Amino acid sequence: MLRGSAYFQSSCPSNNRIYGKTVIITGGNTGIGKEIAIDLASRGGRIIVVCRNPEKALMAVKEIKEESGSSNVYSYSMDLSSLQSIRVTAAKILEKETRIDILINNAGVMMGSYAKTVDGFESHFGVNYLGHFLFTLLLLNKMKESPNARIINVSSSKHEEGKIDFDDLNLERSYSPFIAYANSKLALILFTRELSNRLKGSSVRVYSTSPSIPTSNSPRMYSILENMVSCSGLSARRAARSQVHCAVDSDAGKYSGLHFVDCKPTIPADQALDDESAKRLWDISLNLVELCDIRQRAKNCALDKRLDGKTVIITGGNSGIGKETAIDLARRGRFSISLEIKFKIIQFEIIGARVLICCRNEEKALNAIDVIKRNSNSDNVQYYLMDLASFRSIRHAAAIILENELNIDILINNAAVMMCPFELTVDGYELQFATNHLVGKIDFENLNGEKSYSPTLAYANSKLANILFATELSRRLQGTGINVYSLHPGIVQTELVKSIESCVQRFLINSITRLFGKSATQGAQTHIYCAVNKEIGTETGFYYVNCEKVEPSKQAIDEDTAKKLWQVSLEMVGLVDYCDI
Repeated sequence: MLRGSAYFQSSCPSNNRIYGKTVIITGGNTGIGKEIAIDLASRGGRIIVVCRNPEKALMAVKEIKEESGSSNVYSYSMDLSSLQSIRVTAAKILEKETRIDILINNAGVMMGSYAKTVDGFESHFGVNYLGHFLFTLLLLNKMKESPNARIINVSSSKHEEGKIDFDDLNLERSYSPFIAYANSKLALILFTRELSNRLKGSSVRVYSTSPSIPTSNSPRMYSILENMVSCSGLSARRAARSQVHCAVDSDAGKYSGLHFVDCKPTIPADQALDDESAKRLWDISLNLVELCDIRQRAKNCALDKRLDGKTVIITGGNSGIGKETAIDLARRGRFSISLEIKFKIIQFEIIGARVLICCRNEEKALNAIDVIKRNSNSDNVQYYLMDLASFRSIRHAAAIILENELNIDILINNAAVMMCPFELTVDGYELQFATNHLVGKIDFENLNGEKSYSPTLAYANSKLANILFATELSRRLQGTGINVYSLHPGIVQTELVKSIESCVQRFLINSITRLFGKSATQGAQTHIYCAVNKEIGTETGFYYVNCEKVEPSKQAIDEDTAKKLWQVSLEMVGLVDYCDI
């Protein structure tokens, strides 16, 4: 295919409607962004305009409503030059919005004098690229839950003049506003390609676009060029067409990772096709925005590990870390191959892991199954109902699993409750101790916390008990070929905080996890690492944090305490005569 030619022809833009879909547009208060918002609002979408100035945002919302005839337009304030502002805004969006279907990274600065962002990055690189990189990744898990979600990164034809200098990303050695702008737009296309590659198998599509220079306020940071742009550029409405096309067109939805110009897929410059540079930029960007790169480290250790024929059971696999673990493990297997046998093409499909999630709510289980199947491209996902607060429910679920499943290869005990008020299970045990199993200390005279109760200590004790259980179980299983691990996923943004009774504690923990915590996807990586990594397949009984073996607290490696807890636990669950490991 020749550079500049299209993969397919399509109307520009499509006439498709987007009723029920939520669209987020950065820089949607002016120029191209506002025209995109007007168009998509008129198509029935719920439009969210994100920009730095709250007053301008409200004014833009009013104008978009008037011109589109839609009242379904809203705004959030966010400064793309501040990583903290991006994190705070993303957290608000994730809390308030039930879905995100389309994200259009449109905002930017253009050809200004040398300046740095709040976090010390050259302004073009920091605002146009790095801010959108962080914003996209923070919203990505929510977008995965929407069928046919789309991400559009607005680049520029000027990317052809860009070159990523990994030794001088901030252009401190030699600065040109034109090159800085071009580099930031090249970075957006490389980001598009790498993100698309990493999202293969999911329902999320990613595109980059190069609109012609419009008549808008975008070049306000370089006023000398303002008249040139006004005279030579296309209107903002025309320049918005490619972004609208990528957001709504049915044919575009069949592809991902493509670059669009004038509503047509087009081959960008050679340097924008460099996959090695795209991967390197991704890794560097993760460090720059201080997103934990646990996912990448886990992939490096276990990228090619398949789970064909394996059965995986995950408790609490309906949400958060458990669901993300299920998606990854379900994805490790299913693929199709075609063979030509005696002039006939025969299609074979290899089914990978069979993933079983256990949770107590059937409606949530069914919703989770739908999300897991859609994002893993695997139909081999099932659920069992089980309430960990009821021994009877656990025995019933275990009996059904043993009856139905031919083999069980990986068991991930993930479900938990967190810092809830004092409550006893159906069987009379303190809820967190019974449900979860490091400041904790096992008080055998007060396991139920009835003498003195603190939700924080109860949670810590239950997690300490989990490590002691893993230590003792691994000792008893030596020589059997079954490996046992315990792990800490880190501070993760999950739904566990909902069970915290104190409003103050809930607010503080929510604030900390939103600003500094991992996403559920990142939190799941140590689970995945322990489940599939070949290097630790000969080890057992160890404790892992961030995909690395670490030493837990002293009380967690007390063998006498572990043995005593084992015996006491057998008596509690009524398995003294049944279980002799």
